[in-house]
Amino acid sequence: RAPVDMQPSSLVVGTSAALVAGYVIACRISASCWPQERSSTTLGPSRGSSKAGELRKRIAESESALFLEALEVTASALRLYGPQSVWVSFNGGKDATTVFHLVRAALNEYNGFHNTRHKMHAVYFHNDKKAIEGTREFVEQTCRTHDVDLVVLRCGYKEGIQDLVSNRGAKAFVIGTRSNDPNGRNSGHFHPSSKTWPVFMRVNPVIHWDYGTVWEFLREMKIPYFHLYDQGYTSLGDRNCSFRNPLLKKPDGSYSPAYTLTNFASERSDRSTEDASSQKPHAHCSVSNSSPSASHPTGGVRGESKGENGSLRASLGLLIVSEDVLGGDGVFRDEWRALRLGLEFDEVVTVGSWDMKRAVEHVRRLSKSFDYVIISAGRGERGLEAVAPAVAEAFKRTIKRNEQLSALHKKFGDSHTIPEVSSHIPKSTRLTFIKGLQYPAIIYRNVYLMPGVRSAYFKSALRAIATTLDAAAGLKM
Repeated sequence: RAPVDMQPSSLVVGTSAALVAGYVIACRISASCWPQERSSTTLGPSRGSSKAGELRKRIAESESALFLEALEVTASALRLYGPQSVWVSFNGGKDATTVFHLVRAALNEYNGFHNTRHKMHAVYFHNDKKAIEGTREFVEQTCRTHDVDLVVLRCGYKEGIQDLVSNRGAKAFVIGTRSNDPNGRNSGHFHPSSKTWPVFMRVNPVIHWDYGTVWEFLREMKIPYFHLYDQGYTSLGDRNCSFRNPLLKKPDGSYSPAYTLTNFASERSDRSTEDASSQKPHAHCSVSNSSPSASHPTGGVRGESKGENGSLRASLGLLIVSEDVLGGDGVFRDEWRALRLGLEFDEVVTVGSWDMKRAVEHVRRLSKSFDYVIISAGRGERGLEAVAPAVAEAFKRTIKRNEQLSALHKKFGDSHTIPEVSSHIPKSTRLTFIKGLQYPAIIYRNVYLMPGVRSAYFKSALRAIATTLDAAAGLKM
């Protein structure tokens, strides 16, 4: 993937952008080198490290269809081309870090099956003038930690790829391109190089992932990542054009970590003109707002709905999964209007709780079309049993019992009010507790799960969601 997620104009990125874009920057290739001993202070907070075999086991136990698919694609590349001919493009960005560790896990499986001890190969393109401080040290430290053969090149991407293909036997490059990247829309898991480039195969294990899946993988697998992601940066590129994402700014002026971003279309909002002006970019830095890809049914674009006073606000969708498809919508509207929370919905959809296929389709569509989505059980249901399965299926996640919810239900509820099955929610779902409220906001990515209208916690849950949305998105309450 381009940048330390970067735009194709950046040199620091590694091979990702070049493999896709096919441009050349004329430079002399320096001698490839093993990294010297360097400080590891640029590493993010310790999240534990595991051997490759343990990582592979974690991926298998995650039961995530996307994780397993990515691992299988990577393993297929090793089978097809052989470990000596497969290189990972590692620039230190979140996507590159993800595929780096996917290759580690797949190579462990390969070596175990064939009783071999092949080492992993990585390449990093470096430019002193554009590289973000600490990037190279992070790349080198990571490769040292996992005993990976690293080649550092100071040259144009095409030149570097030619050298690796002609002189080092490279046949395939594993890169972190995703389908929502500018140059990833027409790519598949395996994508041959352009005819004007050296002959090689691009391998895109995470092509079907989105921003949230990347962070789920890194955090669930306890993988260390570059430290700036914990300081409000969501997309890193040329150091002159990389800023903290304004959507992650807190009232006290500090920034939340990148993994807390729920509006995935705003991944590159750290290059917005407003934030850039306050962080003083260099004069030659070109700054532009990111262009959301999902459109509203009402004709607007994601993140650009207008409030009653004409000001821009975050967009919000509502999906009600109810036994009573005629009354669910109205009951919910009456409830939140009575609470005077002031939530403005851009689209409201009601679907029968028996029609899980349609519910799943709506969850997927709404989560892509709007900044935030509330999915609520309707008049006939009490707990989360009608909505949790739809969210889990939409994002290909398993449902597991959540101990915090289970304890909460046992303490304040009973089997008639809140069934125990309501303690089962999609894996990696976050619970956000609000002071003074019994029930938390239950959040998976940008989707908020609500219990049914008949639940004793309905009003508390709705207030928790409203409070969380207000803090996260600046919605006018």
